[in-house]
Amino acid sequence: MSLDSADQEVLALLPDELRQIAEIIGVDAALKLVIARGGTSLYVPIEMTADHAIAGLIGMEAGRALSKIYQGEKIEIPRALGWRSAIRDLLIYQQSKTDSQSKLAIRHGLTVRSIRNAMRRAEDRLGSGSALVRQG
Repeated sequence: MSLDSADQEVLALLPDELRQIAEIIGVDAALKLVIARGGTSLYVPIEMTADHAIAGLIGMEAGRALSKIYQGEKIEIPRALGWRSAIRDLLIYQQSKTDSQSKLAIRHGLTVRSIRNAMRRAEDRLGSGSALVRQG
């Protein structure tokens, strides 16, 4: 899975376990896993199928990429509580360069107002240097 420059920025902020997963399936898909299954372990099948829970969460392409590396293994999905909203805000901010606020609201399950607030928080964090890193 190829990562763009925005994803590369986010990768640098992630805890090691989550960074490894995000490098394989992409930041967006990794964030979906954390939100849906953070704090649990997840069995990765030897061969990904369309009806597997992972494919339902992150899509077939990302599911296959994960399965290629972690065939038949159980992986721990970190909760990453301190990182979730900061990373989501940064993703929304980066995605807002190419997508409308309405499209982002639908993608992230938020209101347009929440999208604007997320963009403002990300701008504030980016403006203050390493504030995202201090989210811990």
